[in-house]
Amino acid sequence: MTRHSFDVTPPLILTDLHGGDGRKIMVQRYIVKAAACLEIVVGAIFIIAPNVPCALLFGANPDNIGSPLARWVGVSLLALGIACLLSKAGELQRSAMLAFCL
Repeated sequence: MTRHSFDVTPPLILTDLHGGDGRKIMVQRYIVKAAACLEIVVGAIFIIAPNVPCALLFGANPDNIGSPLARWVGVSLLALGIACLLSKAGELQRSAMLAFCL
């Protein structure tokens, strides 16, 4: 019985992550910062105009308790984005945790 070895090439992002010269850390930092910026933007949208993201997500405008709840979601996303922006390559730091608690 003969075994065949298949040469499977991983996707481009995985080959870049396995580079030995710090590329993995740079890619992780980029992903964390991009996610943090997106969380800050979405949080600000939820705070400023909660009707828009609620209509996009659920297809309906928030009623009585929905607007304040959407604003609290915006505040929490904003805090999470700031905490992630202060973190370093996905590692939790003391300053990031302090910013999240504030």
